[in-house]
Amino acid sequence: MATRKSPLKYPPQLLFFPTPLGWMGLFWSGQTVRRLTFGHPDASSAMSTLTTLAFSMQEFPCVDSDTKGGYWTWNVPECLGQWEADLLGRLRAYADGQIVEFSDVAVDPGPTTPFQARVYELCRAIPYGDRMSYGQLARLAGSPGASRAVGQCLARNPIPILIPCHRVVGAGGKLVGFTAPGGLAMKKKLLQLETNALHLKEHSGNIS
Repeated sequence: MATRKSPLKYPPQLLFFPTPLGWMGLFWSGQTVRRLTFGHPDASSAMSTLTTLAFSMQEFPCVDSDTKGGYWTWNVPECLGQWEADLLGRLRAYADGQIVEFSDVAVDPGPTTPFQARVYELCRAIPYGDRMSYGQLARLAGSPGASRAVGQCLARNPIPILIPCHRVVGAGGKLVGFTAPGGLAMKKKLLQLETNALHLKEHSGNIS
């Protein structure tokens, strides 16, 4: 496959780092996140997922001077700015079970239809710890009965967690349709992580 030259205004950057939710891989340009992957057993697996974007590795600037086996390891590099370091810290905090919202983070999932863009927008608006069915999301998107299309759209979600597709469930709360590593077990883990964090916050509030 021929290398696709980046059309982005700012140089694309990659970083891979371990979290309690497995290794994450983050791809961003400027202050816009374009891809995120997680749940991987190692940096190699995370990198393999992100490099399906067909960018040559030589096109990416330094993100970590400490490499092992050709893969970047966790060590917040000096060449990261405040915005990047803050986002990575928030992602690790989220994975560690802290209540973190990402609605302020700019995302770009790539080319989308108006319907897909609306689905992603509505999905981002689902609060931490809440859940919505595919049917409800379809109705809010203005296409009642398009729950299957919603599911197909979210199955291709390139920026999970920031576009929290794990909060969208089947009728009656059934856990269906999660394509991230770990599948439905990971979806259940994310929902439980958020539920536990909210319960802990509520309990702490009652104590005080």
